[in-house]
Amino acid sequence: MKQSISDPIITILTEDFPAHTKLWDIALDVEQLYQGKWPEFEACEAPYHNFHHALDVTLAALRMASGWNKKHPDKNLSEQGITALMIASLFHDSGYIKDRGDREGSGGKYSFAHTTRSKNTCALYLQQHDYPTPLGNIVLNIIETTDFNALPDLQVYLNTEESIIAKIVATADLIAQMADIEYMEHLKDLYEEFCEAYVFLGKPQLAAQGVRIFDSFEELLSATTSFYQDIVLPRLEFLGRMDQYLIAYFAEGRNPYLENIIANLSAQMQAGQVKWQRLGEILQELDFVSKDTLDIALATQKKQISGDNDRTPALTGTALQDSLFHWANNNPASRQLGDILMQMKAVNPASLRLGILSQLLPESLLASLSREELIFLLHISMIVQNTKQDQWVFNQVMQMINEAIGCKKTVLYLANSEQNELVCALFAGGEEEPRKILRMDKGLSGWVYSHGRTAFLQKGMIIAHDTSPKDTKIIDDIGSLLGIPLYINGVIVGVLELSDKISNHFTPHDADIMTVVAHILAGLLRTVSHDYAIQVTDDNNEN
Repeated sequence: MKQSISDPIITILTEDFPAHTKLWDIALDVEQLYQGKWPEFEACEAPYHNFHHALDVTLAALRMASGWNKKHPDKNLSEQGITALMIASLFHDSGYIKDRGDREGSGGKYSFAHTTRSKNTCALYLQQHDYPTPLGNIVLNIIETTDFNALPDLQVYLNTEESIIAKIVATADLIAQMADIEYMEHLKDLYEEFCEAYVFLGKPQLAAQGVRIFDSFEELLSATTSFYQDIVLPRLEFLGRMDQYLIAYFAEGRNPYLENIIANLSAQMQAGQVKWQRLGEILQELDFVSKDTLDIALATQKKQISGDNDRTPALTGTALQDSLFHWANNNPASRQLGDILMQMKAVNPASLRLGILSQLLPESLLASLSREELIFLLHISMIVQNTKQDQWVFNQVMQMINEAIGCKKTVLYLANSEQNELVCALFAGGEEEPRKILRMDKGLSGWVYSHGRTAFLQKGMIIAHDTSPKDTKIIDDIGSLLGIPLYINGVIVGVLELSDKISNHFTPHDADIMTVVAHILAGLLRTVSHDYAIQVTDDNNEN
């Protein structure tokens, strides 16, 4: 039964709050509410503010609470405080759930009145389970603090712990939704809820109340960056930057939630940035092939790959020479998309060459490269062309990246999709665990891998400034980050991450240059994986 609550919450309740036995029961009770198993309510139908969102906020709040306890071992939050945090987090958006028998809409109609409804639902639960009145008052005040419509009144809290808990929950509500790795996609669900409220209450009435009306999804999407800068950041500062306790929780000097938020925003801010594209997409853009022709070629490629059981032998000496002569005098069927398109006579070699060059080094980027940057790319290309499996070459390439881009550390993360992890394979600069692991659904590199797109994070975009008193300073020094996806044959296999740019911060131009470097490294990784597969096959045959 616990498994339905989600693994991360299971982990943090088990490891960080094992003595708080009631927390499990609360989570399961609220899950039944959202499933429609309470007699007073329908099942939740709101597309955005659903049980998944409630769990995300709860997890973020629990992580901040754990980080607080790690930073303040002499001021650990009490069992009552954690219980209030859990109840408030789970119930804070329960007002989107319709009353039993209400068949109109999904619940989005309550978008601008859900806080009061959430408090009423929570009050019913507290009464039915005989929670003491003081605890109930704290929980209802916390839910009120999550309301976006006005700055909350923090004077209602009777002591420091109550205030800390309220700030944590309100902060979790702000950052959990925007840190969702699919946040931009989920915005359509949020817009759907808004539209239902527009119809239910009327746009003129809402506008008169000061509610901003979005006339299209595109308008909502374009407002995301200003929403973060003008509303979220000031509110986080007003709440005392409780999100910084996530740095203590993750104990890596990083805040994956804020990294995800900035990665989501960078997708909006970098529309003109050079990005990896499949060769077929580029040939289409250049009007060299039609979509129908490309579909046929891709189907042929897939068939050849799935049916290819041949193994290229590891060759040396005379065998290598014979193999090269054989290659020069024959034209075997290729699995590469470009070769297949030429065999279909869909493109000529000159067009294919132009398509490949546009993929590897776009003309727009080439025109902006300095002499030093061109030499940097040439040096990397040359050193990569003269190696195969030697890891020291990868290390040196990454060290060259550090020197050319001016950053302290470059890490190559490879994907372990079965475990939903990115594993540090190689690195240069700084101190790094040889097998450091990142989750694919958290942090900048997780976002880059999941979306297959470059993103960068500037230091000032994480922490605007320190508003804490000097004697309670908790901010760790977080630098800027740049993540580049690594593709092999159209499949993303990892992420190249640069961190801590020494001068200023990473720029779109840095991202464009590193996209080209990622192409070069991907070619070397393809060779390495091919040679390793041959070696494994040879070893198996010998055994």
